[in-house]
This record gives sequence, structure tokens and C-alpha cells, in this order.
Amino acid sequence: MRRSSNIYNDFKELTIVVPRHLADWVREVSKTLALTPDQFITKILEMYKTVWDAAIDYTRSIETEESGGKYLDREFLEYFREYLEDKGYSKITIKNYLRVISRFLDWCDENNVAFDQVGEEHIRIFMEERNLKYSTQNVYKYIIHEFLKFIRSLTSLKRIND
Repeated sequence: MRRSSNIYNDFKELTIVVPRHLADWVREVSKTLALTPDQFITKILEMYKTVWDAAIDYTRSIETEESGGKYLDREFLEYFREYLEDKGYSKITIKNYLRVISRFLDWCDENNVAFDQVGEEHIRIFMEERNLKYSTQNVYKYIIHEFLKFIRSLTSLKRIND
């Protein structure tokens, strides 16, 4: 039996509970866009899914096999910048974080350290080679750990979706 071409065959009802201020915002924006609240939410979810799928595809492509290791694509710094912005970090802080991470990634490349193999010993050597003060070492270590945690959370999404 042939399936009807009714577009609603591909929909499933979902009920969500949101805070009042968000519900009011959805109604307001929906009217502005000449959409029903359901249509507006559907468009938001479709856009989110598109971005999500692109992020998953990207995490699959950031790891390339070279010399038996996995090296990180520098474009990932942009994703980290957006992540820091979303967390409310100032522009100066973000600039400093990205500078530290960029230097660390350069060091990893120069020393053939694969991103998935980075450990405390690599971070220690990286900082020692720069003769950093103890307080600066703590800042660098924190920044590098934040970046690694961010990257590993994204690449774990890849493992979940494989």
C-alpha cells in the first residue's frame, strides 16, 4: 500500500515544558516571522540539528592518520573561541587562551605529539621549555586542560555516534 503524501506523516508530537519567558519569546518571534509557535520551534530544531550534524561530521574529519598519531585541525580553535564566548569570557581572555593553545599545538606538531596522546608530561615539558613563572605555569596548565576537555568532549560525541 502506498503511503499518503501528507507532510504530517513524518511528524511525531512532542510536548516540552519551558519557562514562561521562553514561551512568551517563542510566541512573540513566531508572530514576527508569521509562523505558528510549532513551526518556529521546528525551524529552530532543524537548524540546530544541521549544526549538530556538521559538528559530528567535523569531529570525524579532524583526526588524520599521520605517523600513527592523530593531529588536531587548527580550525578547531574557532570552535573553542565560540565555546569561550558562550561561557561569557571576555575578548581579552579569549585572545590569551587562543594564544596559549596555538603555542601548545605548535609545540605538539614540532614534537610529533598526537593530540589523543597528550598527557601531563607533555604539558610539563612544554612549559619548562618556556621558562614560565610558577603562577604562569598554573594558568597555562588550566587553559590547556580546558581545551583538551573541550576537544575530548566533542570527539567522544563521535565515538557515541559511530
